[in-house]
Amino acid sequence: MKDHDDNIFCSNDRNNIPTSTSMIFGLQNGDNESWDRFVHLYSPLISHWCKKPGGVLQRFDCEDILQNVLLKVNSAIKDFDVHREKRSLRAWLRVITRNTVTDYLKKKYQHFETNQILDDSSPFVGVTTAEQEQSEESYERSLLLHQVLDIIRSQVSDIHWEILNLFINAEKTSGEIAEIVNMKPDSVRKVKNRLIKRIRAEYNELGIDEEPLF
Repeated sequence: MKDHDDNIFCSNDRNNIPTSTSMIFGLQNGDNESWDRFVHLYSPLISHWCKKPGGVLQRFDCEDILQNVLLKVNSAIKDFDVHREKRSLRAWLRVITRNTVTDYLKKKYQHFETNQILDDSSPFVGVTTAEQEQSEESYERSLLLHQVLDIIRSQVSDIHWEILNLFINAEKTSGEIAEIVNMKPDSVRKVKNRLIKRIRAEYNELGIDEEPLF
């Protein structure tokens, strides 16, 4: 049986989860670090959306579309009001990507009906069932979570990352982890909880309300 603290991802108490807008404000103020962070987090998701419509877009097409989307974001982000927008940054980005894909298809496949192309396995209009929508949403979240963990991995020590990995992937308790890494259980809990809090904050900043599930 897991320790009580090891159930932290199932907690419904979100009072300590900050709604951070630092990345958006950074983008709006031309901060290079915020831009690099945005590109790292969202490029895989944009590429995923690009690859879906009917399978007609090749890798080089998606690379062109990704660059076009990033240019549009760089130009339009100043108008994104984090306090008034009724949609998340991800939803806003999806609209920009959808329009960019549509324009690209119209230009490249002028002899085809764009709606015909998009209707075939499209992430924008081709998802018709609740099950498919749920599957797509789950996949998108997993892409973002992977990128979040990638960022955190680059900023923590090897031992701290091992603690998180043992908790998430090996489902070890704090006591079991303490024996493996030769640390006190209380020290392990502090490291683990601090990293989990960081993941929650990162996840919340991405506009995802639910807790990351492992």
